[in-house]
Amino acid sequence: MNAVVVEHEEPGLLAERPAVILRAKARPRGAHDHLWPHWLPHGADEYRLVFDLEWGHLLSFAGFVDGQELERSEVIEIAYGETFDDALFTLT
Repeated sequence: MNAVVVEHEEPGLLAERPAVILRAKARPRGAHDHLWPHWLPHGADEYRLVFDLEWGHLLSFAGFVDGQELERSEVIEIAYGETFDDALFTLT
């Protein structure tokens, strides 16, 4: 991956969690340079990453091409510190 510029946006909320929003884009270099970590949408020239402010977990990422959203993956519900029924983790 070539050099990246990361910009911070105002804090927000996602999945009812306080979150920090970052934008990452490749620095302009050459026509064949592009930003593409293997787990992000291929072909995007900019990414929007949303992290849980308390835990640091990635809650959302979106890829953009020329300002148009290409793909998004987002957590819609998450729980920390709760007790879960063991049956939730049992294959039936």
